[in-house]
Amino acid sequence: MPIITLKNISGCGPLIDVFFSPPDALADVLRGAGRPVPLPVVVPALLDTGSARTLIDTAIAEQLGIEPSGSTRLRTPTTGDGYEVRQTFDVGFGWGAPQVTFVSGYHQVIASDLGSLGIRALIGRDLLAGCQLVYNGPQDEFTLSF
Repeated sequence: MPIITLKNISGCGPLIDVFFSPPDALADVLRGAGRPVPLPVVVPALLDTGSARTLIDTAIAEQLGIEPSGSTRLRTPTTGDGYEVRQTFDVGFGWGAPQVTFVSGYHQVIASDLGSLGIRALIGRDLLAGCQLVYNGPQDEFTLSF
């Protein structure tokens, strides 16, 4: 089981580089048509145990050239008691760091405008459920094993 320990250098919480890629089915279609497959997009992601689902910035889906796989209702602190409808995307996903990269299959993520938060992705409990996360406040670091 890979283990990564990183300093909390962002000031906004535990950040880790992850990568998103087109799902294998789309990559196969593109290859079969003689078209290039977009390269994975590596982005800093906030580990957020308060979020049930993983979100990506809408620009990531555009970079990957993927189409929405559906939609979902999303409730956030800014929506109050209401919900917003957001597009969902199937993406390949992997944990990445300078020393470790681990591909974790494909997952459905929700597109959202995250740029104003200074992050490109927010990893929720849907992906964290397969991990162990230890947040060491006094040392200002976190350890993630997956």
